[in-house]
Amino acid sequence: MGYTRLRYTIYGGPRYTAYYWDLRGRQRSAGTFARQRDAERAWRRAEAQIADGKFVNLATGRQRFARYVTEVWLPNHVMELNTRQGYQQITQKYLLGEFGSMRMNELLPDHIRDSGGDGAARRRNARTAAPGERLVWAGSTRHGETSVRSTKVMRY
Repeated sequence: MGYTRLRYTIYGGPRYTAYYWDLRGRQRSAGTFARQRDAERAWRRAEAQIADGKFVNLATGRQRFARYVTEVWLPNHVMELNTRQGYQQITQKYLLGEFGSMRMNELLPDHIRDSGGDGAARRRNARTAAPGERLVWAGSTRHGETSVRSTKVMRY
């Protein structure tokens, strides 16, 4: 069960911070509000999202694409050796240069579709273009991108 905590601004005004516990048992903030009632609603809403399975940790979306793909997704994703080698080559050759510095929550379907506009499409053949796009969305869907966005990209 969550709770609210009273804090004071540097000007002496009261602010209420809403706290709750996530699925891993860590304490999280649901925001800071001017009214206690709003703070209580916020932690209740956050707990309801967790109970419904709709909760998305926004902090994971702030990591860079390059870090997520190379350190989290590729090493932990179960696939055959040839598939892994192909994905590593596609990642190094095409994706990290274009998307590596982007944060995961900034990556949109338009970025994937438009990625061929600067000559990348000429450097790719049909065999490597589709898996590369699948690889990008396989990582992005974990961070709150909807399946509708994923299927739009998968068609290209």
